[in-house]
Amino acid sequence: MAKDKSAITQMTFAERCELLETLWASIESDPEFEGIPDWHREILQQRLERMRNDPQPGYAADDLFKKLAERRK
Repeated sequence: MAKDKSAITQMTFAERCELLETLWASIESDPEFEGIPDWHREILQQRLERMRNDPQPGYAADDLFKKLAERRK
């Protein structure tokens, strides 16, 4: 594996996204890939149920970013 990651950091956002898609496709098609683990599916199911039980939206994105920025201070 190449240890120099500077080539990646010099790529545009779109190029890095395309690289990520290519990488994921290669992982997904690898015989060693066993799919999403059951524990991950369980967490997703819990979150979906919690959202259905309390459909109130969380914070607006702008408000969330402000709160996160305040935490960093």
